[in-house]
Amino acid sequence: MIQVRLTDPEISSKERDYLLKQLRLNNFTDEIILLAYCLMPNHFHLFVKQHSETAIDSFMQSLCTRYTMYFNRRYKRVGSLFQGVYKAVRIETDEQFLHLSRYIHKQALNLQGETLEPQIDKPSSYPEFTGQQKSSWVHPEEILAHFSRKNPQLSYRAFVAETEDPHFLSHFTLE
Repeated sequence: MIQVRLTDPEISSKERDYLLKQLRLNNFTDEIILLAYCLMPNHFHLFVKQHSETAIDSFMQSLCTRYTMYFNRRYKRVGSLFQGVYKAVRIETDEQFLHLSRYIHKQALNLQGETLEPQIDKPSSYPEFTGQQKSSWVHPEEILAHFSRKNPQLSYRAFVAETEDPHFLSHFTLE
C-alpha cells in the first residue's frame, strides 16, 4: 500500500515524490487486481480482486466520479450519470470464481452473435484469456490456472462455450 510505504523513514525523496504523485492520481494498482471485464452498451462488468476491505468501494467511487465528470464535460451536461449504486458479489467458492469469469465473457460474446471466437476489437478481457492479447492491467492467470493449456476439451475456451452445466466444473482441477 502506498500509505504504508510513505511512512517508511528510509524511503528516498525520489520514491516519496513518486508515491505522492500516485496517491494524488488515485491509482489503485496496489489495492485491486482486474481479473476480467466486459463493457456493454449500457453497463459494464468488472471482476476485481481487492487487497483491503474498502478497496473496491474506493475504486468504484473514483471510477464513476471521474467518468461522470468526463462525460458531463464532453456532452455539456450536468448531474448524475448512473442510475444507482454499483452491485458487488462476494466470491466464496472456486465454482463461483470460475462461473463469474464465464458469465462476464459470455456477456461479451453474446454481443458478437453466434461465434464464441474472441474478437480483439470487442470490449472485453476474453482475448486475454485465449492468448490473442496481453495487457499489463488484466490478470487472468489465477483463473487460467484451473484450465488446461494443452487439452482443448479442458481449456478455458471450452469452459466458456459449455452451457452452465454444474457437472462440467468437475472436470477441472479446483485447488
